[in-house]
Amino acid sequence: MKNEDLFMSILRYFCVSFLFAALAAGCGKGPSPVQVSGKVVLDGKPMPDGEISFIGPGKGPEVLPINNGAFYGLVIPGEKRVEIRYFKGTTPRPSELPPGQPWDQKMNVLPDQFNAKSTLKATVSPKGELTPSTFEVLMKGMPKVADPGGT
Repeated sequence: MKNEDLFMSILRYFCVSFLFAALAAGCGKGPSPVQVSGKVVLDGKPMPDGEISFIGPGKGPEVLPINNGAFYGLVIPGEKRVEIRYFKGTTPRPSELPPGQPWDQKMNVLPDQFNAKSTLKATVSPKGELTPSTFEVLMKGMPKVADPGGT
């Protein structure tokens, strides 16, 4: 065998090995996101707007918008912790923000028990079935949150 033939055989071997390794790595990414939908009820009525986050172990949040009490979008199947946020107005403008720089940081008016300290759970099946699919938020009887945006 000539040196040139040996070189081509080795090169072919490494190319084929690399191709198989790349394909195997691509197959191990885990489950693909599935379409889910559900509802969020605020004091017995559809939540006007906000967002719902589905957080899997060791993963970042998958955030879906809530409009007129309904949400839908793509979420990776599995067990999730659920966070819900309802926005009214904006947070106070930081004094260190340069004049003229826009500020529209939405203000979440739900208590931490529904978001940062949420114990809400949900399961997303590989077929997109969400259990539970309706989340109820009760604010009646809770202290009012100041609304600096006036909305």
